[in-house]
Amino acid sequence: MLKRILGIAPAVAVTGAVLLTGCATAEQPAPAPASGGGAALAASQHGVEPVNCGPLDFGDRTYDLIGDVTPAGRVGCTEAFNVIDEYRNLPADQYEGTQRNATVMNGQWSCATDGGSGPDAKGNIYCSSQQGMALHTELRV
Repeated sequence: MLKRILGIAPAVAVTGAVLLTGCATAEQPAPAPASGGGAALAASQHGVEPVNCGPLDFGDRTYDLIGDVTPAGRVGCTEAFNVIDEYRNLPADQYEGTQRNATVMNGQWSCATDGGSGPDAKGNIYCSSQQGMALHTELRV
């Protein structure tokens, strides 16, 4: 009986080694994105970051135009400037509500301000596209 066990031991060892080798080199699925991390987490995992497209002067205030990162990607700066320019140049009767909601670029983008009035109002603009892209302005301090 001992001879029989010793006779099959090398075959079992080789089979085990092949199986273990297969496990060690098998491609593992990518981990699922962590919930609650938002676009910033997904962006940092793929090497994409929000982009500062440059300054905008509105009256006596200067803003930075930011192309945000979303699951749909990041808007390009040329499109971001076109969206903001069209929004800012709408006739007054095209804005709705205190947050100045409006659609631009043939209905492809929706924009609004952060609302409010008075000296504490920053006047930042936030826009999102039907394709899931986003941009915003940030008041320079």
